[in-house]
Amino acid sequence: MLFVVLVLAAICIIPVSRQKTVVIKSSFLNVFTQLQAAKNWKKWRSDLRKAAEKDSDKIVAKIASDHFTIDYADLALIVRSRGSSFDVDEKNKNASFKYNLTVLPDKIPTNAIIVAENNLPLIKYLFSLFDNSLPEKTHITDLKNYLETDSLHYGYAIFKSRVQGTKLIVMRKTVKAENQFTEAIKMQLELNQFAKTHDIKKMKPVMAQFIVSDKDSVQLTIGFYIDKIIKGEKDINFEQMPKNGPGYSVKFSGKFNKRLQIYSAIRAYFADHSIQQAILPFDMYLDDKLPTSDTSKVNIQSTIATFY
Repeated sequence: MLFVVLVLAAICIIPVSRQKTVVIKSSFLNVFTQLQAAKNWKKWRSDLRKAAEKDSDKIVAKIASDHFTIDYADLALIVRSRGSSFDVDEKNKNASFKYNLTVLPDKIPTNAIIVAENNLPLIKYLFSLFDNSLPEKTHITDLKNYLETDSLHYGYAIFKSRVQGTKLIVMRKTVKAENQFTEAIKMQLELNQFAKTHDIKKMKPVMAQFIVSDKDSVQLTIGFYIDKIIKGEKDINFEQMPKNGPGYSVKFSGKFNKRLQIYSAIRAYFADHSIQQAILPFDMYLDDKLPTSDTSKVNIQSTIATFY
């Protein structure tokens, strides 16, 4: 009887470690950074991200010397860092749950491994053999989904693209910032007239670059792809692009002055994936209409050419 009692007691109190390993298609540094900063937890955890969309001011994060806390409604998190390992004490309206997240480098440099672990009594561990909820409870599936979904991580869906034509006509001009929109439209009209006069077929919508030279001037580049090789005239130049030249693109619909966000998103993507930028981004205005002001709604596909 004593032996049976001891066995039962052991089953109830002996702690056993339960682990789940997940490979994330993102670098070790990227994954580590997401776990290290409290502000990032509000982005990659789906429950906190949804809360931030409606009650961002109610999510309270506090940083101490050896840990940080996040509080929202019935949720309370305490996260302690130990090198590349993070101890998490989580409490919500249903229960308390303690677990550890450890980030490890993978054989593939662009990937990382995350190990979720929690300790529980042997008897609960035996029952947990039929329970595969650890990835969800520790939110490592959230982290994987966030880092592997560009629209979540960078704010936009970023996709590989190719140069959409090889022949184009282009105009370039530096103008006063206050006149950039009227001048850009004049340049587009001049290019359209040139194409009509020379029996040139316009193959794609107008493309443009608005590059701030200094606080008072903007460098404009306006152009579009055409169907044949021609000789440029005056301020209109004929240029050729490498056939199927590689690049990455983002589609954006919104106010013209908000488009800079997509450039930042692509550059962050390039930094994370060790991709080199070949030229400054150029925007194709998909409805063939250039903006008339900073607040004009535009529908563009922005592309940055790369070397591979």
